[in-house]
Amino acid sequence: MRRGLGLMWVVAAVAGLSAPAGATDVSGPLIGDVTWGPAGNPWVITGDVVVPEGVTLTVAAGAVVRFAADDDQDRGTGRTELVIEGGLVIEGEAGNPAVFTATSLAPARGAWEGVTVAPEGSVLATHAVIEYAQRGLELQAGTPIALLDHVRVTQSNQEQIRAGAGATLDLTDCVIHDGRSDGLQLAEGTYGLANVRIHGNGAYGIEATLNDPASTLVADRLTVNRNGSYGVYVVRGNARTVV
Repeated sequence: MRRGLGLMWVVAAVAGLSAPAGATDVSGPLIGDVTWGPAGNPWVITGDVVVPEGVTLTVAAGAVVRFAADDDQDRGTGRTELVIEGGLVIEGEAGNPAVFTATSLAPARGAWEGVTVAPEGSVLATHAVIEYAQRGLELQAGTPIALLDHVRVTQSNQEQIRAGAGATLDLTDCVIHDGRSDGLQLAEGTYGLANVRIHGNGAYGIEATLNDPASTLVADRLTVNRNGSYGVYVVRGNARTVV
């Protein structure tokens, strides 16, 4: 089993996993900046991984990160997740994305918890896939920032992306499709969507509650179709905007 700087490693057998030969198993908090690249594939998350404040996790093009169904850290939900209190940088490339998925070869929605960005965390991602999570990406209330370019989020069991109050979320050339609930669920915050496609989700394409007058939602070349409820549903005070 490979070892990597700044990680706490666990043996797959302890977590009850049948890890592929050559897998790199990861569990627990990072203790310094680290890069996960394709040479370590697959990176098997056997317990919650936390990127602390001041630490950056970089995921390179071609890296495959697989999340186990059971969390050996037992932090609460029982499902494994990636928690970003510091920074996450995903450096995928066209035709060679970084992939975040389940360990199962036939996963169901909600097989793992998702990527959670803490109140002061940040994500900068290009050419990535997030699939089969409970919630693909969650920005907690506070001042988290997520800038996503050519990212696809699919097959989430709850909202594909949920942003809490105060969040900043910018999506460019992204596809949010085929989740069980909302494509995007947005609280008060700052949001930009450019050439984004949202389709095939079980509830709203976009559900936004923007009661704070400072909140903004700016969209350019937005395609929303074939969702289970309204394509776009925005609440601002007593006003409702429905598309």
